[in-house]
Parts: sequence; C-alpha cells; structure tokens
Amino acid sequence: MVAASVLGRLAVGDKNGVWHPDKVQVMIDGELQDRGEFFLLIASTLNRLFSRMKPFWGDEPYGVQFTTIASDAHRIPRSLLGILRGKPPPFVKEENGYTSRNAKQVGLRLDCGFTVDGELFDPVPGRQVTISADDTIQFVRA
Repeated sequence: MVAASVLGRLAVGDKNGVWHPDKVQVMIDGELQDRGEFFLLIASTLNRLFSRMKPFWGDEPYGVQFTTIASDAHRIPRSLLGILRGKPPPFVKEENGYTSRNAKQVGLRLDCGFTVDGELFDPVPGRQVTISADDTIQFVRA
C-alpha cells in the first residue's frame, strides 16, 4: 500500500516530500553514469517485485536489474504504468531521463536513506552500497 501511494503521488505529478530528487553517484559494472539526481532508483536481483511488478526492461544477460527515473525525465506520469509492467512507452529512453539495464554489479554512493527488503536505512553522508549477483538460483513451483 505504501508503494502504491508513493507511485500514485508521482503519477499525478506530486514532486514534493518523498519525491524530492536525491543525488546518487551510480557505477554500473565500473562505468560511471552521467545522470546523478533521481526521483526513482530501483536495483534488484529478483525478476519480479511484489504485485507482479517488473520495472526492468534491460536486455543484458546479467543478474542485477537496475532502473532509474532522473529528476529531469520527460512525461513521468504517462510512463509509469508501462515501466511497472516492464514495457515502457517508446519515449522512455536514456536521453529522456530513463535508464534500465542489467549488470553484474551496481555501486551507489548516496547521502539519502534507502530500503532493502522492506528494511529502512537512515541517511548517512557518503554511504556506499554495492549490489551484485554472482550466482543464480532457479525456483520451481509445485
């Protein structure tokens, strides 16, 4: 419900409060990214998130899926439904402020708080977070 509320606020253009952009230095597989201020940054080793969301559309064959919406991204409200389904509209491109890639490792240097598996971490200036996926586990549903 919290995620739905937050995404709903972004969809109607409310960019105050939780949607205040945060500055994050991003390294994807050792490559420093150009953009550094984001409304949304998601990195996961899961193929799908809760409620069957799949906000990733990168096609690289690596285990960390990474999606960002930059603070200056174009037409955010119109893009959200497609992004959450992993099928963004045609204007959702890096040059318009949207990135989705798969990587071996994603490194983040940030001053803002963040969440991992529902656990909230308080802001710490200059904190470095690394997300990597060296091994893959297949789950079988009976």
